Amino acid sequence: IDRGLERDIPGYSAMPETVKSALRAAEIPIEHPGLYDETVDKASSVLGYTKAIDILLETQYGKKIMFPRLERSLVEFQNHIFALGLNDRDLPTERLMQSLGLDGLMPPQAFPAHKMGQIAYGVLTGRIAQERFRLLDGLRAWAGSLLLFSIRPKGPQFAERTLVTLPGASPVRIIELARRLMALQDLRNPAAHRQTMLKFLDIQAVRREVIAVVNLISEILK
Repeated sequence: IDRGLERDIPGYSAMPETVKSALRAAEIPIEHPGLYDETVDKASSVLGYTKAIDILLETQYGKKIMFPRLERSLVEFQNHIFALGLNDRDLPTERLMQSLGLDGLMPPQAFPAHKMGQIAYGVLTGRIAQERFRLLDGLRAWAGSLLLFSIRPKGPQFAERTLVTLPGASPVRIIELARRLMALQDLRNPAAHRQTMLKFLDIQAVRREVIAVVNLISEILK
C-alpha cells in the first residue's frame, strides 16, 4: 500500500503518520478487491480519504501556519473580519463574495458562507483560540478558512498582504483547492450516513480526486 501511495503522492513519505494511516485504511478495498466484492459497502474508503485530507490540513496548514499567525495577530484578524462586514451575521453571500473578489468565480450556492460566518464569529469573540478544532472541523471549514484568510481582498480597507500567506499559492489555486475540498465534503457526508458504495469505479474516482487534492495541498503549502 505504501509503495502505491509513494508512487502517486511525491511527498507521501514525509507526511505525518496520522495522514498515512488514514490513507492506508482507505486503500485496503482497492488493494484487496477479493475481500470487497460488489456486495460489500466501500463507503469507509471515502471517509478514510477525506479524513486524511482533514488531518493534513490541520497539521500542515492549521498548526504550522494559520494558528501561530492567528495567536500573534488576533486583532489584525478581527479588523479583517470587520472590513469584510462579517461582523454582520446576516451579511448577504453575494456581498461577501464581492468583498473577497470572488463573485463570478464560483456559484453563490456553492460558497461556504455559513461556515465562514462561524469562523468569523470565533475570531471576533476570541473563541477560536480555545475552540479552533471545533470551528475548523471538516473540509468545508478549511475551504472557508483559505478563502477568508489566504486571499487578499482588493480595497484600501485591507492590508497590503494576505493574513495567512502560502508560499506556493496564487488566488486561482486557492480557489481551485477550496472548490475541490467542498466537493469532497459533499461526497463524504452521505457516505458517513446512509449511502452505500458498492462499485469499485466509484471508489477509484474518489481516489483519483483525493490524490490530486493531496498533491495540490503539498504544492500550495510547499
